[in-house]
Order: sequence, then C-alpha cells, then structure tokens
Amino acid sequence: MASVRLSDYAQKTGCFESKPWGQLETYEKYFSPLKDREIKLLELGVATGLSMRMWRDYFQRGTIVGVDLNPGEVNDPRVHIYRGPQNDTAFLTRISNERAPDGFDIIIDDCAHIGELAKTSFWHLFLNHLKPGGYYIIEDWGTGYWGNHLLYPDGEFFTPRSDNGAMHWLANKVLKTGPLYRSKLGLLGRLLRRYQYTRRFPSHDYGMVGFVKQLIDECGRAEVTNPKWADSSSHGSTGVVEYTRFSEMLITPTFVMITKIGRARSE
Repeated sequence: MASVRLSDYAQKTGCFESKPWGQLETYEKYFSPLKDREIKLLELGVATGLSMRMWRDYFQRGTIVGVDLNPGEVNDPRVHIYRGPQNDTAFLTRISNERAPDGFDIIIDDCAHIGELAKTSFWHLFLNHLKPGGYYIIEDWGTGYWGNHLLYPDGEFFTPRSDNGAMHWLANKVLKTGPLYRSKLGLLGRLLRRYQYTRRFPSHDYGMVGFVKQLIDECGRAEVTNPKWADSSSHGSTGVVEYTRFSEMLITPTFVMITKIGRARSE
C-alpha cells in the first residue's frame, strides 16, 4: 500500500467518527517516526471501526487494538477489536497481556468522555501497560464543558463564578506591596495577607476538565512534594520529593497528549 498521511482521513461532512484535520496534523508530527515500526496501538472507543482502518493503513507494520461496548468489525489480521467497558481494569489487563505484553506504544481514549471513566482507564493503562516514552491521548476533553448533553454530563456543573469575597477585596485594598515585603506588615496586614493574591480564579474542575487539571498537578508533582516548598499539612508531602511520571503534556482544544517518561529517575 502506498504511504498515507493521517490528514487523508480528516473529518468529512456528516461523519462524526472521523477526527479533525488539525488534530491529525499534530498526531503526524509525533507519530511519523513510528510509522514504519512494529508498533502496538490501543484505542478505547472505536464505534464502527473507522479509526481502526486509519491506524491500520498508517502503521503498516503495526498491531491495532480497539475496545468498545458495541464495536463494528474490521476483518484484518493486524486489527483486534474487543467488546467491553473502558473502566474494567481486569478486562484491560487481559487485552494488554494478549496483544501487547511488552506494553503499547500509543494509547488513545476516544471512549465515554466522562471524567471518572477516563481517569480509571488512564492511570491503569498508563502505569501498567504503556511503554516508557509512549503516548497516551485523551480526546475530546472539551465535552466537559457541555451542560445540556445526555451522554456527556460533566459540563452541567460548570460555572464561571468568582471566589473573590469581601476579605479578598479588603486585602487588595489595604495591602499595596507584594509578598516580598510581608515581613514588614503590621497586625492588620498579617491578618489579611492570606487573602492577598489568593482569590480562586473562575474555572471549571468537574469531570473531564477536572481530570485534565489533575494531570497538570501531576506535572508539578516534584514541587508539590518538595519539603522545601510544600506544607505537609495541606499538600500531603511525605518529606520526599516525588517526580512526575510525565516527560511532556500537550494540551490542545481537541485532545491532551501525555508522554510517559522514558526511564525512572535515580535521584
């Protein structure tokens, strides 16, 4: 088969299963070095199997594995599709042991788009069945902002409400200097300083969006656990610096891509 580009499979009018052109262009940047290798790819949520055919054509030496509650069929010896839920960790382990005992190179979650389910799948597969240096992609995380969709309920709780209370207002009126000069504050200033610059910004932390923000916290894991900076009572620091398992986290409007760190730290 002639060499193909992922953008050749870009979203067509009326085809809800296909992926946006820009998303596939970004995938191409990351996946092109793997194109001719015997990679192993797992996708959660394959519907009729359109993406399975795309990955099969692009990775012409790859093993392509899919999971869905009601999957279509793709008759190809390199494509293996399983029926089941994305949050059944025993089921995911069985698939991984059968098709990628040494780990998957790429895992894509295009399944339920519900935060709790995506989180369960992510940590189980990322920690146990993704190769070091491998990619884990969470697609369509923006459904977490949708508030009136039967299938994607996460956005129902989104509100842009501010957390700027009266004490925050008073602190910003009274305290005119930055934290560098807090040692010179009087009694009132010391009482108010906890409210200066500590307003909680209007945001959304439920469901898919909240899960993505937890992944951002994972990126800062070394800072969170560093006893030099962390308050053990509020941060849960054990007194030992714990390093993130991520080497890169790419956030785009249509997907989040996590690259697993290539080797364990020796520090």
